[in-house]
Amino acid sequence: MPAAAPPPISTFILKALLDRKVKDAAIAMIWDPGAVKLAFEVGEGAELDIRLGGKLGPQSGPPVDARAKVLKVGKERHHRVRRRSARASTRSATRRPCRSRA
Repeated sequence: MPAAAPPPISTFILKALLDRKVKDAAIAMIWDPGAVKLAFEVGEGAELDIRLGGKLGPQSGPPVDARAKVLKVGKERHHRVRRRSARASTRSATRRPCRSRA
């Protein structure tokens, strides 16, 4: 039986890392279109105070206030989508651009 876990958009782990002053750690993803839009506006290399996450309800964790630096921004990102045909058991991969809704 799989263990229950918070959704990948939660801030629980980020908050714990910041509270413990952990350095050299990475978080794979926090869904926050407003933060992405702001990062594009201020540009690479900019530092800013920002409130991350905590916008989808209690299950997404509390918002995290932090001083952050924009390391990289880019619009041309791709991800893999695997689809399984209803009639066949073969898998195919499709590459398509991710689109920000921000």
